[in-house]
Amino acid sequence: MRMKPILSLSLMAAVLMTGCLGGGSKEQRLAQTQKRLFVPEVSPAVAKIEHPLFGAVKCRPFHALPPANNRSFVIRRAGGEAAVDYYNCWLTAPEELFGTLVYRYLEKTGLFAQVFDAASGSVTDLGLDGWITDLYLDYTEPSKPMACVGLRLTVLNERSPDFPVIVSVERQAKAPISAEGPTASAQAFSAAFSQVLTELVEALREAARGL
Repeated sequence: MRMKPILSLSLMAAVLMTGCLGGGSKEQRLAQTQKRLFVPEVSPAVAKIEHPLFGAVKCRPFHALPPANNRSFVIRRAGGEAAVDYYNCWLTAPEELFGTLVYRYLEKTGLFAQVFDAASGSVTDLGLDGWITDLYLDYTEPSKPMACVGLRLTVLNERSPDFPVIVSVERQAKAPISAEGPTASAQAFSAAFSQVLTELVEALREAARGL
């Protein structure tokens, strides 16, 4: 019998908490419905090479340098000013989203004998470390807005205790925001992303020939 008052209070607290969390102003609820979530589109990988230039590789978790780790689109303006676009966001954290796409892209190029993700139990001689170095909309010239994507890929020797670097390549690409409509920025990001991937693959090829 003594449990009933406690249970009633617990239920009341739960109802009140639900009301608090599910509430919010009409403006806030409207803003949520106007949010758009994006996944970058990648152009088809370059023609797959017949013979891999590197052995099997295990991909480490991708990382992003701030402010590239922001889910909201980051905007840079003249004078060092920066802002975030609340209404346009990546579907998940950029390092997770772009990292998955980068590794799948590399798998299709044939540069590596095999490509394993970080969750794989496979042990390889090589490790691949990836970073997003730039991910923003460049409005420093408002009349010529651009989407900027920068990536760094590092191939490591996983067999050595100090993980020496075998190859490290970094590229940045920009694409103009030329389309109209709510997806214009996302389309420009996809174009810049595809361009930087193409350049990174070519840089890895060149680096492999010099090993």
